[in-house]
Amino acid sequence: MELRDICDEMEEGPRLKEVPVVKHILRKAPSSTPRSWRIPRANMSEPRNRQLPSNRAMPANQDLAVLKPENQSVTHVTPRIAERIQGLVREEIYVICARPPPLDSNRNETLKQKAYIELCASIKRARVIKKDIDWKKEDRLVPGSDYVHSVTIDGQKYCVSGKN
Repeated sequence: MELRDICDEMEEGPRLKEVPVVKHILRKAPSSTPRSWRIPRANMSEPRNRQLPSNRAMPANQDLAVLKPENQSVTHVTPRIAERIQGLVREEIYVICARPPPLDSNRNETLKQKAYIELCASIKRARVIKKDIDWKKEDRLVPGSDYVHSVTIDGQKYCVSGKN
């Protein structure tokens, strides 16, 4: 069964065919209807004369025209965005995709504990007043400079460039 046939059978089929993505797919998809059954346009070389609906034909103020209910469309968002904007917007929201799996609270607590322990260890290392700092004269950027390519602090070597 083709998308075109499914849309014809559905109650909301005509409205579904107006969705831009579906419209694009239907335009590109080959039709199961033989060519002789399709009604050709009068003259294929000339574009159709499309009449715009009266509510969309050059409104006086385009900023106000987009606020009218007939000119609005449903906003599509992901589940995470839908959670964040719940209660903040008044327009109709359509959530696409399935909901993401809920975060495991035990795993979340474990990650918080590990991060806290690592933070405490970093603070302890930073608070040590007497540090063993070592650098060599040949590691200077230029002779006589106060800046060096690499330095060793408490046995940990830090390099600024690919040298050493």
